[in-house]
Amino acid sequence: MKKSEVYVPLNRRLPNAVDRLEKQIDGLETKIAKIQGRCRHDFRLTKRPELTRYESKVKGVFIDFNAAGRDGRPTIHFRCLLCSKEVSAYISVVCPRCLGKMEEGQCMGAGSREKYFGEPHLYYSVKPSTCRDCGFTVVSDEWDQ
Repeated sequence: MKKSEVYVPLNRRLPNAVDRLEKQIDGLETKIAKIQGRCRHDFRLTKRPELTRYESKVKGVFIDFNAAGRDGRPTIHFRCLLCSKEVSAYISVVCPRCLGKMEEGQCMGAGSREKYFGEPHLYYSVKPSTCRDCGFTVVSDEWDQ
């Protein structure tokens, strides 16, 4: 190969150290994906959720989605003990206490928002989600028009 060549197709140049490492990483990523795809998964929380800042005006009930956008949505992060796969979920989907499935309730209608959020809203009402295994409850703003 001449030094003066401007265009050198990838198939005509010798792989360098970085190319070889990238190939190894791609191979490892493929192996990891296969292992994780076949895994029976045993997900556990990677850290304890800090729910106290999300507690509603009703003791023991927590806020998942607030249309006013305060504090964002509480998210919990899991890692599989068997294959190290990492996933995240909102507390309205997976219970942060027992990792059970949360079930959505019915929209509670006019006035319900003030009870949980401490302030009314003309267009939003409260929609609860409750864990079917342990009873953990979260509430979310729900468009109610």
